[in-house]
Amino acid sequence: MIDEFLAHGLPEVEEAVRKAAAVEIMPRFRQLAEHEVDQKSGPHDLVTVADRKAEEHLTASLTRLLPGSAVVGEEAVHADPNVYAALRGDAPVWIVDPVDGTRQFVGGEPGFCTLVALAQRGEILASWTFAPALEEMSTAVRGQGAYVNGRRIHSGSPEPGAELRVATAHPLYTS
Repeated sequence: MIDEFLAHGLPEVEEAVRKAAAVEIMPRFRQLAEHEVDQKSGPHDLVTVADRKAEEHLTASLTRLLPGSAVVGEEAVHADPNVYAALRGDAPVWIVDPVDGTRQFVGGEPGFCTLVALAQRGEILASWTFAPALEEMSTAVRGQGAYVNGRRIHSGSPEPGAELRVATAHPLYTS
């Protein structure tokens, strides 16, 4: 079942991620009202209506694409840590962070993304990282390589003089 899905279902997952961002995240980008932003564990751990709605959207669409799969989403885990138990089962599991970089999202900065990974029995099989404000989609499938906007990427040192972009989410290390 999972091999068949990995052979044919990947474009549908990309479309589901893009649609969740288009419907639930981007209409709220730089448009959030104060009551749409909450703190979870403190001032550097934020959650927005976009986080919650995008996770609900992805949960519905991803489990429709792969019947019998489960979702372990950041917001669901925050509400109920028992959701983690799905990772120990045999069923395929979608791991979802609907708005990674919520602090940047709240601040109106484009450096946030939607993260989705597909795992089974503790092994990551595929991943999708979509930065909707930048229109950048990164995908990877175990044993098949990684791509950014359809262009294969390679690991290793950058070419001399090439731009090296680094991201960090720790508030003490950002300016």
